[in-house]
Amino acid sequence: MLISGHKNVGYLTGTLGIEGLALITRSGSFLITDPRFSQEAQSAAGFIPEITKSPLATMRKITRSLKIRRLGFEPNNISYAGFNKLKKGLKGITLIPVSGRVEKLRAVKTDKEIACIKRAAKITLKSLTQVKRFIRPGISEKDLAARLDMALRHNGAEGNAFPTIVASGPNTAKPHARPTARKFRLNDIIMIDIGANYMGYSSDLTRVFFLGRISANLKRAYKIVKEAQEKAIRAIRPGVRASKIDGLTRNYIESKGFGKYFTHSLGHGVGLDVHESPRFSGKDKTPLLKGMVLTVEPGIYLPGEGGVRVEDMVLVTKRGCVVLTR
Repeated sequence: MLISGHKNVGYLTGTLGIEGLALITRSGSFLITDPRFSQEAQSAAGFIPEITKSPLATMRKITRSLKIRRLGFEPNNISYAGFNKLKKGLKGITLIPVSGRVEKLRAVKTDKEIACIKRAAKITLKSLTQVKRFIRPGISEKDLAARLDMALRHNGAEGNAFPTIVASGPNTAKPHARPTARKFRLNDIIMIDIGANYMGYSSDLTRVFFLGRISANLKRAYKIVKEAQEKAIRAIRPGVRASKIDGLTRNYIESKGFGKYFTHSLGHGVGLDVHESPRFSGKDKTPLLKGMVLTVEPGIYLPGEGGVRVEDMVLVTKRGCVVLTR
């Protein structure tokens, strides 16, 4: 099996900052990288470091010496041009697309990974708490986003888990709105979606704020979203399929008349990537397992008026789950 996804290579070798390929065979596992990462490659436990300026030639040498005839590859982590280059360079070897093998391993977190995710969540909460005092009329979306980004780094993040979302007024009806120069106004609704990266691991948190009066419609939407999230969190436990959690939440929002305004899945796994398996969606039948970390983020988006999303991360435990973000 050839592992080419950057995060997957880092996960298997324990060297998250390295660039290279992992070749796993019955006779041994190899980490193929270039001279820039020669020192990091030596610390890849269980992998034989192969330092080279020609990864394909090195792969050809290894596969020939081991008489490999069938090689799995990650179709989602290789370009069309890269596949053609691989096919040409490894003539005589049958290339077999194999999806999701490493991602399935990554779905259940180790204690060390959970500790990193908890730290990322703590940094995110602390940063939002520090910056929320600037949420007032006259401050722009871009200005608040910049303050949040600075706070993340000041509080120990290595960077953002994803570009910070700050939306205000009617912009909050766009689930992934980009910060603009729009300044907050009295009676605005403000949505913030923020995450930190700590030791390679991500956090994800969404909160909404109101500047002044809240319209009856948005107040009702907020109440429904909170109730839907609470129902989902109470239902999460090992053995329950991810699709079931999405379904019960979606059905509740539909029963309140807002079904068509809930336009995305309920949540997603969080780890090395801020969006990874499993996902709380109608299509994902994955049974939940102890050690999985996922977001629960129902939302209602009313075009021209505003949107509400409340997002927390949960850790699946032996009998249920615990919320990692207060």
